[in-house]
Amino acid sequence: MADMRAQYERYVGKMPDMSAKKLGRKREKPEGAVDWSKRKISEITPDAIEPLHNSIVKIGKGTTVNRVHELVRAMFGDAVSKRLIKENPAQYVTPAPEVERVRALEDDELNVFIAALEQEEQPWKVCFTLLLYIG
Repeated sequence: MADMRAQYERYVGKMPDMSAKKLGRKREKPEGAVDWSKRKISEITPDAIEPLHNSIVKIGKGTTVNRVHELVRAMFGDAVSKRLIKENPAQYVTPAPEVERVRALEDDELNVFIAALEQEEQPWKVCFTLLLYIG
C-alpha cells in the first residue's frame, strides 16, 4: 500500500512537502509527472492519460509507467463501480513493453554476501545459502 501511495504522489497526485531523509534527497516529481489532485474526475479523459503515459515511457521507464497505469486504471475502475463516472478513461492505454532485468553478484559481491551469511543465525543461513546455489 505504501508503494502505491508513493507511485500516486510521485506521478499522479500532489507530492507532500517532506524534508529529505538522512543521507537522502528531497522527493520530487520526475519529468512528465502530473498533479491531478485538484482536477475533477470527469476532466481526466484518455486525452489526459495518454500524454502522462507517453512522457514516462519517453524517459525510459516502461515498467514504472505500467505500474502507474495499473494504479490509475484501478482508481478509475473504483469510480466506475461507485457510479461516479460512466467509463474508465485508463482502459484505452496500451501497456509499454517491459525489459526483464537480470542481475548476478560479481565475485567481490559474492564474497561479501557469503561472509554476511556466515554471521546469520539459522534458519536464515541455510535458507539463503540454498537460494544462492539454486538461483
